[in-house]
Amino acid sequence: MKIFLLAVLAGLPIGCSETHQNPLIEIKTDLTPLQGYWEGEGPGGICSVNIVGESLFFYRDKNFWFDTKFTLPDDTDPPQLHATILKDNTGEDKIVGEVVPALYKIEGKQLILVTYGDQGPPDSIDAESGVSSRYDLLRQEPREGRTHPPMIEHKKSSTTQRKRPPLDETNP
Repeated sequence: MKIFLLAVLAGLPIGCSETHQNPLIEIKTDLTPLQGYWEGEGPGGICSVNIVGESLFFYRDKNFWFDTKFTLPDDTDPPQLHATILKDNTGEDKIVGEVVPALYKIEGKQLILVTYGDQGPPDSIDAESGVSSRYDLLRQEPREGRTHPPMIEHKKSSTTQRKRPPLDETNP
């Protein structure tokens, strides 16, 4: 038992597992397709979503990001995701604990998230009425140590502008 525990703590592979996940993070089967790093467009511009286990980190810019824990309610059609805000960019607790409901759809390397308000979920992910925000995201290769796309600084005369790199739609 001690050897098993030491191997787990050291991060050594145990058994015949094909996965390269951290053995201390248990991922439920129904969460597996959502796991990973996603980049795309939404209200306000370029954004990213990093999903690990039941944690979802949304990042648009340094003034608009949310660290959340999410659940997938059973038997919803279309599928729903409910993200509970744990922390945001303000550092205040004004919205901590609020639940942001969304519909989601995965098609190949694309994740579509559609948030909605108190009126309840729209009939379809493609509906226009009853939708608060829509995010069209593409799966990207993980970037070690980053939870959002890198900011690239471009010098222009005496001012510094920050731009996002273009999305790489060919990246698996």
